[in-house]
Amino acid sequence: MNPRSACTSVTTSACSKPSGGCATWATRCWSVEHDEETIAAADHLIDMGPAAGVHGGEVVAQGTPEEVMKTAGSLTGDYLSGKRRIMVPTERRVSERWLEILGASANNLKSVDARIPLGVLTCFTGVSGSGKSSLVIETLYKALAQKLNRTKIKSGPVREIRGLEQLDKGHRPSTSRRSAAHRAPTRPPTPASSPISASCSPSSPKPRSAATKPDASPSTSRGGRCEACSGDGIIKIEMHFLPDVYVQCEVCKGARYNRETLEVKYKGEEYCRGSRHDRQPGEQVSREYPEDQQQAGNHPRCRPRLHQTGAECNHPLRR
Repeated sequence: MNPRSACTSVTTSACSKPSGGCATWATRCWSVEHDEETIAAADHLIDMGPAAGVHGGEVVAQGTPEEVMKTAGSLTGDYLSGKRRIMVPTERRVSERWLEILGASANNLKSVDARIPLGVLTCFTGVSGSGKSSLVIETLYKALAQKLNRTKIKSGPVREIRGLEQLDKGHRPSTSRRSAAHRAPTRPPTPASSPISASCSPSSPKPRSAATKPDASPSTSRGGRCEACSGDGIIKIEMHFLPDVYVQCEVCKGARYNRETLEVKYKGEEYCRGSRHDRQPGEQVSREYPEDQQQAGNHPRCRPRLHQTGAECNHPLRR
C-alpha cells in the first residue's frame, strides 16, 4: 500500500471509532500490519515475537501503542518509541558510469531524457500512473533484453539509449506464481537463485520425477503432489447454508505429496518435510540455521551463495 492509500485507510478507521451511543456502529478491524503509521493509530496492539521462526510464536506485548512502547523486549515497541531505528546512511555511493535514455515516449512519457547511474541502487518513484513502468520496463528493460539477451520483444519508442555497452545482461524478477496451483509460492525466481535450487535438489538413485526438478514446487507441481487433493492435504466439503468443512485427504493422509516424492531423501532427511498436514501436535518442523548449514551449507556450490545472501548472519536476538 502506498503512503497516500495508507493515510486514507488510517483516517477512515479513525472516523469509524465509536462515539457516545454509537458503539454498535463501530467498525471491527483486525490487521496483520507492518506500516508504522497504521500501528501507531491502532486502538490495541498484539505484538508477536520475540523473533522469527523457532524463536517466535509468543505474545511479547499487548495493549495500546503507548503500553507496548514501555514493554521490555518488544521490537515493535522499541521502534515506535524511537529506542531503535533504521539509520539513514550518512554517505552515498557515487557512480562514475551512467546510462542515458534520450527521447523516451512510451505510453504517457513525453520525450523523456534520464540519466541512470550504474553500480548503485537506483529507485524510480512517483504516484501510480506517472510513467515509472513505462520508463523502466517498457523502455529500458525491453531495450536491454533486445540488445543483450537477443530477444524479439520491442521496446517503447525511444530516440537513443547510451551506455548499453557497459552491461552484459539484464534480468527482470517476476512475482508471478511458478505454478498454476493456488498454493504455488510467489517468490521471484531469478538466475541468481537457480544454482542454489539445482545444487540443493535431492540426489536419489531413483529416476527424478517432476517434483525433484530444481524449479519445481513438489506440493503444487503435477508429478510431485497428491492429485486427489491437488497438494493441499485436505479436501473442502461445501455445506449448504453452513460453513465449509475441511477433512484430511484419504489418499495422501495429509502428506500433500505422492508416494514417489515422499521417498526422496537428501542426506537422510525428507525433502518435503516441514509442510505436511499429517504432523502430530507439537512436532518440530523447522530448524535453526546451523543445522541447515550442515545439510546444505556444506555443499560446495551452496555455501558461497548462502554466505553472499547473508544466510549465515545471526539475528540480533540470538546473540
